[in-house]
Amino acid sequence: MRSGDAGHRRRRARPIAPSRESSMESPPLSVIIPSIRGWPFAKLALDPLREQVERTGAEVIFLDSSGQPPPSEAELGFPVRWIERTGASVFEMRREGYRMAQGQIIATTEDHCTVALDWCERLIATHAARPDAAAIGGAVENGTPGRALWWAAFFRTQGPFMPPIATGPTDRLTGAANLSYKRRMVERLGSEDGIHIDNLDMPALEPGEMLYADDSLRVAHHQPTSLGRTSVLDFHNGRTTAGKRRERMGRQDWVRLGMLGVLPLYRAVRTYRIVRGKEHPAGTLERAMPAVAWLHYCQAVGELVGYASGPGNSPAELY
Repeated sequence: MRSGDAGHRRRRARPIAPSRESSMESPPLSVIIPSIRGWPFAKLALDPLREQVERTGAEVIFLDSSGQPPPSEAELGFPVRWIERTGASVFEMRREGYRMAQGQIIATTEDHCTVALDWCERLIATHAARPDAAAIGGAVENGTPGRALWWAAFFRTQGPFMPPIATGPTDRLTGAANLSYKRRMVERLGSEDGIHIDNLDMPALEPGEMLYADDSLRVAHHQPTSLGRTSVLDFHNGRTTAGKRRERMGRQDWVRLGMLGVLPLYRAVRTYRIVRGKEHPAGTLERAMPAVAWLHYCQAVGELVGYASGPGNSPAELY
């Protein structure tokens, strides 16, 4: 996830394949993928969608702020709306993607994630079976299991959403790695631009609506980074989130701010308790816990800075 603070330069949208905007019939699903890294990194997220788009008629919108040359239609190999937004953050691009989407279901994933090969079909079927579900989230698997540090980064951010997750109504869904909305939910978003964080900025549920989790909706998350880079990312993640919360501080935010000195330890213990009941190789959690605790402290330092001075340029550093 990444962002420019303000006034990023916007270039004309460049649809690689014919846009559906002129079509009389909306696609069943739109998939939004914002990226600060562009092509060819985008292949990681796009390749698993190729055959699914053909089977389902889904729309894929890839928003790219890298400033790198976009791929050709031949390089992509299937219809993608490739939108150049040089300097924008993933938060800004995701919000724009939601507004551009034509689908009856609007889903988002990340450029460092690979969706399951039946993800689109399952999303469409699950939304059809749950008309009362305004938003549906799935499970997130670790796509880079090679090192304890990579597990630690994954446990810290995705622990609650590792499989297995309980299928059914819930009060909390995964983040942008594996999240989808009914069109009516997205249409209730305001028209303003800016940083968009799903769990903070989506409209409240209306009577009769629910959040719904489905363990069969699977996405793999890939983040093979160094300790230094992961520490910096968690700092920026904390600063971005706290900077956003700072715009409308409530009682819970003041409590969180007052407890920042002990929150990392509490969060590390909570991560351990959550993850030990999840699917992972034996001994992995124990080996990862020192790094998990460290990364929670990095996040807390970022939160302190974010509450004190706002998000700064931290959104621009995230992907």
